[in-house]
Amino acid sequence: MYKACPVVIVKWLLRGALKELDGVSAAEVDLAAGKVEVAFDESKVNIDAMKDAIEEQGYDIED
Repeated sequence: MYKACPVVIVKWLLRGALKELDGVSAAEVDLAAGKVEVAFDESKVNIDAMKDAIEEQGYDIED
């Protein structure tokens, strides 16, 4: 059985939620800084959809 620390799991969940969106090509999560960097196609996905994807994982978004 594979065991991972909670930080790794959260990063994996957030990256996965974002990359499931059509138009998101990459996502990097920095939990220590509280930031997410996303490469995306603006013609396919918008910021609100990405915020929703993160909030669905149980995290709040600060503008």
